[in-house]
Amino acid sequence: MRIILLEEAQRRFELEDAWWREHRDATALFVTEFETALARIEAMP
Repeated sequence: MRIILLEEAQRRFELEDAWWREHRDATALFVTEFETALARIEAMP
């Protein structure tokens, strides 16, 4: 299964990522966990 983010979801993701990078020490963690979740959904829809 392929996942496509709608424009609103992409915008929201970018806002959350920017907030995370500004307020957390593990700056890439939000993106890493999001990618992991998407990979699991793609593999086991």
